[in-house]
Amino acid sequence: MTVAIGDGRRTGRRRAPGVAALATAAVALWAGSPTHILGQFSMAPDIGLVAGIMSYDTGSLGEGTTGFGGLRVRFPLSRFILVEPGITYTKIQADTLGRAGDVDTPLVTAEFQFQVQLPRGRYRPYVGIGAGGIVDFRDDRGHATEEALAAEFLVSTYSGALGVALDAGRWSFRTEVRRRWIDDFEDEALEVALGIVLAF
Repeated sequence: MTVAIGDGRRTGRRRAPGVAALATAAVALWAGSPTHILGQFSMAPDIGLVAGIMSYDTGSLGEGTTGFGGLRVRFPLSRFILVEPGITYTKIQADTLGRAGDVDTPLVTAEFQFQVQLPRGRYRPYVGIGAGGIVDFRDDRGHATEEALAAEFLVSTYSGALGVALDAGRWSFRTEVRRRWIDDFEDEALEVALGIVLAF
């Protein structure tokens, strides 16, 4: 297409923008929009099964090493920030109150963690801090008083975690070390876990 200038003679010409140029401009505007930029960084929530070894050292429950398993769900607030509610189960040998000997003590930990991750390709290293409670489902507590029973049934827990996730499509795998403080920092435990995770 030409556009005449002046007295009708073609003293100059300019080309009207073509379809390809318009399409390129539209894609550039769309790709640069805040919505699209945020969409590139969005992550789906995921649910993971974890299992590992816990080494514990407590005053009332003794010390030792045992296995544990759990379920954890992570919800992304941004590309870098996540929240993770989780629940784990373990069984340890604990001292009874008022009698000699140990008993099997099932413990359920319910916890909420705040995590920060730094994605690097398929790898997502992260750190986290959390808080929650540990429920002691021991059947036999010897001759404990009601106050002692109540104090032992539910205790506080705080944690710090360091781990890395490896993405493989909708599935991912992660390994983690979690330091745990129990009963207002009176006792402690160290957890080393492996997990398999599915995004949904």
